[in-house]
Amino acid sequence: MKYGTDPLALDAVTTELLSQIGQQLKTHWYMWIDKAFDVADERSQAPEPAGLNVYQVDNMRDLQHMAPHILIAYRPGDDQATVKQRLHPWLAHASGRPMLSLWASDHTENDLAQHIRHWSWAQTPEQQTLLLRLADTRSMCSLHAHLRPEQWQALTRPLHSWLYIDRQGSVKSLPTGLQTPPIDNTPALPESMVFDEAQLQAMATTAEPDALLHYVCTHMPDQLPDQVLPSKMHAYTAWVLATAEEKGIQPWTDKLNLLLAACHTRGAVMNDPRFEKIFAHAHYTPGQLHQTLREKGLI
Repeated sequence: MKYGTDPLALDAVTTELLSQIGQQLKTHWYMWIDKAFDVADERSQAPEPAGLNVYQVDNMRDLQHMAPHILIAYRPGDDQATVKQRLHPWLAHASGRPMLSLWASDHTENDLAQHIRHWSWAQTPEQQTLLLRLADTRSMCSLHAHLRPEQWQALTRPLHSWLYIDRQGSVKSLPTGLQTPPIDNTPALPESMVFDEAQLQAMATTAEPDALLHYVCTHMPDQLPDQVLPSKMHAYTAWVLATAEEKGIQPWTDKLNLLLAACHTRGAVMNDPRFEKIFAHAHYTPGQLHQTLREKGLI
């Protein structure tokens, strides 16, 4: 639940990935795996082989235990049974966790690792350095949504295809640099990743539902409604936060309490006329939403 990602239908996902691989048999396919999830979930056992540790360089030594890994899924000439044998254990391991995607590329594991290491670092307008989680499929989709076209093309230019599994467990694809035709008058590809303030804000907003859901799942799981799929709970959390934005609710504690109230009432609080009146008549004091909802009889 805490990752807002549904468990996989393993056979169906494996079949779809094999079908996608079968459409590009002249190139290599790699699994791109975010092992940081195993650290966070305290899972010491993972399928073998582990693949190439992307952070296995001197200046990232302290991060090697939570590094993303590149692992071969298909080499030209491999039969389908071999590929399935490689995929299936990792898909089972990643089920319900946004930690696995697939790349099609003519490059070697080492070349891809060098490329992705370079693009894992980003600069902010204040010259702060950020390490990007490029193997977390939630982060990957956010970057695709908010990077400028030339940034995304530079990041993905070694790839023929990038497949991922969405929150509902369906196989989806992202465009890549090799798929993007050159366009006249487009900016030259950047040599490094530099975010502007609008991009940082957009990515922070996109990540907020995951952060809030993770907190509730970790610290107060008994407050969550029963029998709700993780992807539905993520969508629900995003809806609550969009409502908070609309009403001018900014304190994190108020957003948390609004989500809890929505969970307790199955969303009824959000559609109650008394809820609208709180904001229409300026009855809301930042930091006091829980008390206000209780005074108005909404919880």
